[in-house]
Amino acid sequence: MKKIIFIVPYYGNWPPYFNIWIKTIKSNPYVDFLLMSDLKIDGIIPSNLKILSWTFEKLVNYIQEKFDFKICLDKPYKLCDFRPAYGYIFNELISDYEFWGHCDMDCVFGDLRKFLDAYLEKYDAIGSYGHLSLYRNCVNVNKCFKKEGSIYSYRDVFSNKEFYAFDEVSGIKRILLNQKLNCKFDIEYMADISTKHKSFQLLHLEVEGIKNYKKQIFLWDEGKLFQCYLENKTLKYKELLYLHYQKKIPIPDANVRNNFYILFNKILPRENFESDMYMLTYDQIYKNKIFKFMENVIWIIKKLIQIFGEEKKQRKIYNNKRFVSLEKIYKEDL
Repeated sequence: MKKIIFIVPYYGNWPPYFNIWIKTIKSNPYVDFLLMSDLKIDGIIPSNLKILSWTFEKLVNYIQEKFDFKICLDKPYKLCDFRPAYGYIFNELISDYEFWGHCDMDCVFGDLRKFLDAYLEKYDAIGSYGHLSLYRNCVNVNKCFKKEGSIYSYRDVFSNKEFYAFDEVSGIKRILLNQKLNCKFDIEYMADISTKHKSFQLLHLEVEGIKNYKKQIFLWDEGKLFQCYLENKTLKYKELLYLHYQKKIPIPDANVRNNFYILFNKILPRENFESDMYMLTYDQIYKNKIFKFMENVIWIIKKLIQIFGEEKKQRKIYNNKRFVSLEKIYKEDL
């Protein structure tokens, strides 16, 4: 079994769903996580969660030592641009692993090994989104971020305060394509949630195993993650790799244990409700077509304001990410 570690620096305040994240990490004992933070963790820490109690200043100094030019890392969010370089930056800390990766904290993990192991023999890079990506731990891949292919070079990205989406399609994906490495960009059974809708609606519908249903919820049951939906009046379950909230903040109920429903605004104990079928009606917010139409109008207005409000440099990145079809990425957001 190839060893995997996800590197997760986190600074600020723990999100409300932090304990849910920890719970789903614990249910994946054969995948390690390296968390760097100066925040205190209450409760029992799973054995596969490694903690480095570093201040943000210490982390910045550690990263600076890896480069011969002045980096600009004034805010924790800017770390997203440095993610493709984690294998190079933290090589001393991950030498025992065949794969390293990065992930977001606004994720609920299912059975990671069940889905990821099938990719590890064949691919050097897995995933193309900041919320979960894996890379083979070897010199060629770890230094790939320095190669040509991205809109802006890593020196430009690392030495300026702007956010470049270097961990996604504007940066490392373009480099990987240019270098012709063996990559698996579209991960099957990944539940990435759209920011367009209030309820949970999935993106990337061209990827195998991803489809929206009129009535659907998400269920975590003893380490397994499921999309629970109604099809032809029949209750069905589809096992998923992970769920990415993406800017939604579901608040966990205090009584959540080992089985829970994940809704757009809350996380509820499964045992508190009479059936999964009942929950399919509990979480429906589309009462009519007018509501859905207004959601789309509001989303388009927000995107237009964002595009024309950006500086020229940022608009170039944004246009590539959202409006230029690079293997049909993000086409569902249009």
